[in-house]
Amino acid sequence: FTFSAEPFRVQWLGMRIAAALRGTGVVWLAFLTSLAIFYRVLARPFYASLEHVGHDFALSATGLLEGRFWLQSNGLIAGLFNPPWFTPAWCAGAAFFTDPQAGYYSPVQWLALVLDPFQAIEVGTLFFAALAFWGGYLAARRLLNWQAPAALVFAILGMAHAFMPLRSAVGESG
Repeated sequence: FTFSAEPFRVQWLGMRIAAALRGTGVVWLAFLTSLAIFYRVLARPFYASLEHVGHDFALSATGLLEGRFWLQSNGLIAGLFNPPWFTPAWCAGAAFFTDPQAGYYSPVQWLALVLDPFQAIEVGTLFFAALAFWGGYLAARRLLNWQAPAALVFAILGMAHAFMPLRSAVGESG
């Protein structure tokens, strides 16, 4: 009979890794790393130049600019509670607020107040990718009761899908 400490060492190492993953440092490191990779691989190629802007962005950019001009001319509070009902920028006066594609009350519109529409879509894509990561991680941990490593993989896969960059590649926003 020979005694081996190898199974105990592997179990101890697994417990140490699980304890380290319980801390938020590893989760934040995984989040920042995967967000940087997401931006470099998926998001940045679509926003690097105006050559990759899709045909639908003519509608989205006009809507973002319309919301920006409305809020700048009417003030933040008055513009917030009194949305623009139509816009003369489209077809000599088309409906704006009642259009389902108008994202007047969206994070991208609020970003378009301080950024140009292209940058607002780019930062909005990163915002929604971060939201997908944290939503996936917290749902896996708290609702599904998964262990931290599995929850991290779930969160990274949730963030790494290319829905937002591919959608905004044709010019859709929000």
